[in-house]
Amino acid sequence: MLNIQFEMVCMTSLSLSIRLCPNPLVSMYLPFFIFIPTLVFHDLNDNDTPIELGREVGVNMKNGKYIETKGLGHRRILRDKEVMQTISNWIFNIS
Repeated sequence: MLNIQFEMVCMTSLSLSIRLCPNPLVSMYLPFFIFIPTLVFHDLNDNDTPIELGREVGVNMKNGKYIETKGLGHRRILRDKEVMQTISNWIFNIS
C-alpha cells in the first residue's frame, strides 16, 4: 500500500514540475526560487528534456541534490526500483 501511495506522490510531483516548467527559460530560473530540500533526477537517455537542462537545474538548486541515471529515459525513471529506493531513503533520512 505504501509503495502505491509513494509512487502516486512522485507522479504528482513530476506532473506539477512539468506544469510549472513549460519551457527551458522558466526551468533555468525556477531553481533560484526553491529553497526546500529537493531531489532532482535526470536520465542521460531522456529524449524529451535535454540533459544539460536537468544538470543546470540540479546545480542551481540551493538545497537540492542532483542524481543522474542512465537507460531510464523520461518516463521510466519513477518506476525504477533504485530510484524509488533512493527517494525513500532520502525522505526518511536513511543513509
